[in-house]
Amino acid sequence: MRALWGTLSEALERHHAVGLVTVTRVRGSGPREPGARMIVLPDGDIRGTIGGGTLEFQALQIARDAVNARKSKRLWHSFALGPDLGQCCGGAVEVLIEAFTSLDLRMIQDFADAEATGEFALRSSHSSGAPTRVIAEYGGGDTIQLDGDTLIESFSSDDTPVAIFGAGHVGRALVLALAPLPFSVEWFDSRIESFPRLTPQNTTKRHLAEPWETVACLVPGTLSLVMTHSHPLDLTLCDALLKRDDMPFIGLIGSKTKKKRFYSQLRDLSHMQPEIDRITCPIGLSQISDKQPAAIAASVAAQLLIKREELAAVQSPRNAMAEA
Repeated sequence: MRALWGTLSEALERHHAVGLVTVTRVRGSGPREPGARMIVLPDGDIRGTIGGGTLEFQALQIARDAVNARKSKRLWHSFALGPDLGQCCGGAVEVLIEAFTSLDLRMIQDFADAEATGEFALRSSHSSGAPTRVIAEYGGGDTIQLDGDTLIESFSSDDTPVAIFGAGHVGRALVLALAPLPFSVEWFDSRIESFPRLTPQNTTKRHLAEPWETVACLVPGTLSLVMTHSHPLDLTLCDALLKRDDMPFIGLIGSKTKKKRFYSQLRDLSHMQPEIDRITCPIGLSQISDKQPAAIAASVAAQLLIKREELAAVQSPRNAMAEA
């Protein structure tokens, strides 16, 4: 969950009590992985999910009762999905259910500060009682590790960087589509008036008179989407992006006719065909033909999720084989 401790801090300041449900261990098949979390507010609202179904319903009921008691609390529960809950997953899931009150605010704000700096870890006792953690040295590894009576939780951002060039209708829709997904978005346009006043938490607006100049500064591995108001600007951006060999996805909005014209123009700019073929145009999944901005955005978001998983499989082939 993005900005977990920052979200908990804001919720505590507003509601004076908040719950957190964390999946700590899964044996066999389960609806979510260890480290999946769900925030529970006193009014019954939730943020995130541990997989839905009866497991989530029962964990949610326990968490709501704990939160409404207005007392700091930490509880461990194990659920056998088949015998206990009638879910077909067939495995067993252990969850940690916590209730925080205003007395925990300072601690949670410290964790939010650590979260804002990047990678960090928390250590606590694998026992019931008060929800007390301390900041520990970050060692990477699994999100949740249980070592005897010690619980180690590791936090780091694994959001994939995305660069969107263009703040038109599709750009706006795409930023909203990517808001709840594991992406960190930089949004570029030369027309400052084209940006909306408010943007999602994972998006940074960049007003640049000549946005192609920023291509050299993009983080390696950035998934790039070119969809500006100007075909000449689109071409300049494609030219700049192709000059980098560490951009795993370059998407260009447009028709097959635009693709043919751009490919010809890029050859005139001395790009070889294998280079040019790195550009995906049209963008989005071919099975979706709807041209409404929101539909295009949903299609492109799915395409980026597929690319993200492909890249993760290449980086961690052992994990990919295990999942298969």
